[in-house]
Amino acid sequence: MSIQLNFINNSNDSDNSRVVIFQKNVATNFSETLIAWRIFNTGEHGTPHQVIYPEAALTASAFTPFEDAPPTVPVNKGDALNLTGTIAAHKLTHTGQAKIADEIHISNGLGNGAVNAGIYRGNKLLALRAGLQPGQTAAFKFEPVLWLTFLNDIEEGEVFTLKDEMPPVAIN
Repeated sequence: MSIQLNFINNSNDSDNSRVVIFQKNVATNFSETLIAWRIFNTGEHGTPHQVIYPEAALTASAFTPFEDAPPTVPVNKGDALNLTGTIAAHKLTHTGQAKIADEIHISNGLGNGAVNAGIYRGNKLLALRAGLQPGQTAAFKFEPVLWLTFLNDIEEGEVFTLKDEMPPVAIN
């Protein structure tokens, strides 16, 4: 099921800011990395923007920093996955249930080499754990909240930090 969101620019912003939509990974254990999930230009006053939020369409990947388009596998809350093989030839597979029922766990089961673990919603990067060492597990959990902020010079899938002068707004 998908949810259709309609944003209408009622601001008087002349800075050409971009609207950044993101979700927070609320699982504990690792520092938060924010990813620009969806982005659109604010446009002129009164300009509408439609965003489709695919509720259940989550996929996961584990990849080296040198891979451009890593393969993904479908995931649900409570899934555990493990990356096996070598740093050059690896595969992400389901291994059962995560230790915490409402999280998604991705483990680096390689003998050596750090990888990145990512969760995607609607085929767009939503959350990332970079530098996952062999034997470590990344945990992902999302509340039904979208966050919105305004930034310049950012693209979808990029990591960003929040600025104190522009706190995010929750949409739930």
